[in-house]
Amino acid sequence: MREITETKLLFCANELSEKSLEKAVSDFAEDAVEPSLITENFQTILEEKGLPGLDVEWSLNCCQGDGVAFYGIVDLDSLSAVSDEWKEIIDGIKKYDPDFSANISRNSYGNHYSHWGTMTVTGEVDSDKPEADKAWEVFEKRLTNYIQNISHELEKIGYDEIEHEQGKERFLETAEANDWEFFANGVRY
Repeated sequence: MREITETKLLFCANELSEKSLEKAVSDFAEDAVEPSLITENFQTILEEKGLPGLDVEWSLNCCQGDGVAFYGIVDLDSLSAVSDEWKEIIDGIKKYDPDFSANISRNSYGNHYSHWGTMTVTGEVDSDKPEADKAWEVFEKRLTNYIQNISHELEKIGYDEIEHEQGKERFLETAEANDWEFFANGVRY
């Protein structure tokens, strides 16, 4: 009996052929994104925009119905602190009902998707005055527009973050920092 040993060469990422590098980047991309970090980033941005404590849901796989949605009770004090305009709108309702509340709720599309069109502003103003209803309508319309714009912004931020984390440049940085070695076909040793 005779034993034959096969010699295999190992390469650094930057030494791989273009085809092998594509394979290695593709393998890396499968596990490159940490969803909880993206969610935390979205929650931080929402907090900066006066919408803290909301539940964030997202799907960013370049498919129909993908996007970012967020649901929960609107913290009116935080929203008032964002701008004088928000403070004026909220104070305009509070003079009719100091205890009014608002929520961002999931609509029927939210059972299947997570995007700007799955959120509905709900709430109530406890007042018999028509001016209170008018003030609520202004608030509801402005908040709906505000959250839809934020949803679009978060979607773009999310896709950009995913693209960066799964990209060739990020792969090469990670491979170098961790001294990864690869077979000639791009499979990690």
